[in-house]
Amino acid sequence: MSLSAILPARLWRRHPRVVATAALVAGCAFAVLLAVCGTDSPWVPKCLFHTVTGLDCPGCGSQRAISALLNGHFSEAWHFNPALWIGLCVAALYAVFPGKSQPPKRVERILYSPVAFIAIVVAIITWTVWRNIA
Repeated sequence: MSLSAILPARLWRRHPRVVATAALVAGCAFAVLLAVCGTDSPWVPKCLFHTVTGLDCPGCGSQRAISALLNGHFSEAWHFNPALWIGLCVAALYAVFPGKSQPPKRVERILYSPVAFIAIVVAIITWTVWRNIA
């Protein structure tokens, strides 16, 4: 999902740099909070899905993974949620190839195809089921 799909269209169109900068600052502030306080701080939000159901969502463990990475514990970061790192690589592909070139590049045709969308949804569902069974 793109940032423009989340925010009101008028705000995004009028002030794209302000919105992008605010999102970047908020992300950096959250990373500093995780690095300094860890994931046990009352200031760090807890997973609502896990709190309500007791099951792990696809993102459960991401905060601990980011905290471990910021503290230099790379293998721990992978252990907490490997799907996070794979998802970030896929997100980077979408950022590098925004799908606006005319004619579309081969990579963009693949990334923005219905098959790619279905594959991502199936991967997320499979990961969620697998991590709650195993």
